[in-house]
Amino acid sequence: MSTVHFEFSTFLRQAPNALLAEYFHARDLLRDVPFGALRTRDVAPILAEIGRMAPDARAQVETELRDVHLVARRAGAAAIQDELTLRGLPADAERIGALGSDHARALRLFLDHGAVPSGAFDAVRMFAHARGQALPRLRRRSGLPRMLPLVDELARRRLADAVREHFRPQGRARHCEVIVQERLNPHRFCFFAYAEDYPAAPLTIDANGLGTASFSPAFEVVFIWRWEEGVLEVGAPGARSDIDAIAARFRAAVLPDVALAGNARSLRVHAVLDPAFRFPTDAKDGILNVEVAGVRFTEKNRGGAHVDVGRGDNETLHAFLERAVHVEALYDCGLDISRVKLRVIWRGIGRRKPTTTTFQLLMPDGTDLSDDPKHQVIRRYLTRWQLAA
Repeated sequence: MSTVHFEFSTFLRQAPNALLAEYFHARDLLRDVPFGALRTRDVAPILAEIGRMAPDARAQVETELRDVHLVARRAGAAAIQDELTLRGLPADAERIGALGSDHARALRLFLDHGAVPSGAFDAVRMFAHARGQALPRLRRRSGLPRMLPLVDELARRRLADAVREHFRPQGRARHCEVIVQERLNPHRFCFFAYAEDYPAAPLTIDANGLGTASFSPAFEVVFIWRWEEGVLEVGAPGARSDIDAIAARFRAAVLPDVALAGNARSLRVHAVLDPAFRFPTDAKDGILNVEVAGVRFTEKNRGGAHVDVGRGDNETLHAFLERAVHVEALYDCGLDISRVKLRVIWRGIGRRKPTTTTFQLLMPDGTDLSDDPKHQVIRRYLTRWQLAA
């Protein structure tokens, strides 16, 4: 992966002293540095203490602050805002967005979300890495069907396989992994495929002297899907003539009109089992959260035997499925999703507590929603989430 040049002195001059103090003190480091009394850009006392740190501690600090620097330089405020908003953290997005510099926003994001389940910092870090790749100019293909892509594990695996198949004749891409990033304004999905490149063996030096270290670097293929416009932008190594072929592979892997053609599994429900599946809503509708409350797998053509899986009080359905249920094994045994139970949590008005609406999607195209006003709001969102036609 590409990175940016990092020096402690440069980073320390760009990050606010108050945030630097919070970072180092949380690790019980640099307690003797008077951060509050230091003038802006007066980094000599900080550098002196860093120079006296134990090698392991210094290496850890350098790794973390290098990532913060990368996010500040390559991701920018918009990526941070998007990621926090999409993760249902609008207050954090507003608070961090109000800070005065990219380094302040990046360090605040790391302090608040670098080691917590939200995963926001890691997601933005990967986006920053991707933006730093030395890719050819993005080439645009338009006139594609305007639809949300499939982003579940199966779709990502299909796309990884497609990238491998495209580049294997060149003797590379034996392994490939796909990461999906969702971005707003305009709403788009960025698919980053990291494939194994030709082996490298650069010259290295350590306490034992000169040597070599053999490894396989990754090269990157980028697909930016602007679904509301039906536009695909592709960044990939190779000649211009390759772009049409790899764009066709993308469409076959993740666009529903092709990827699910002839597939017995329905687009309308199976994607919600992916923990990355999102339920975007508008603040004006008063929805706090949407969660998957249960799912039924029914054996096809054998009398309707089924398996019900429900959400527990202390664990999400996704967490339970990942821990205890091999979903792919259920599919392989001839079971498929026949119904999904969703729960919408509505914001309380005034001093009232939040309320909930629980409903079911029934395969192939049924639902138990009524004409209640809140149900009508949900029906509108089902189309937006592409869980109903």
